[in-house]
Amino acid sequence: MSSDLKLAPGPRGLKEILVLIGERRKNPLELYLRLVRDYGDLVYFKVGSIGYALVNDPGAIRWVMQENQDNFPKGPGYDRLRTVVGNGLLT
Repeated sequence: MSSDLKLAPGPRGLKEILVLIGERRKNPLELYLRLVRDYGDLVYFKVGSIGYALVNDPGAIRWVMQENQDNFPKGPGYDRLRTVVGNGLLT
């Protein structure tokens, strides 16, 4: 059975992901700017079994954060931060 589901562009493959991890440790802002420059306003990549989406388009951000928030839960890593930052928006 085939699927019409298409993933947003982004880094793929072990080598690219390892480079991404290294860049994030050194300068996360520069990494995110480069990903948007290289792949566009919606970037998808996986580190291990966890998928990440980088959304840079204001309309898409509004759709995710305000209009359709129930379909985009905070990940398990956020549970550890919840006691410090609460249930609000973390950017």
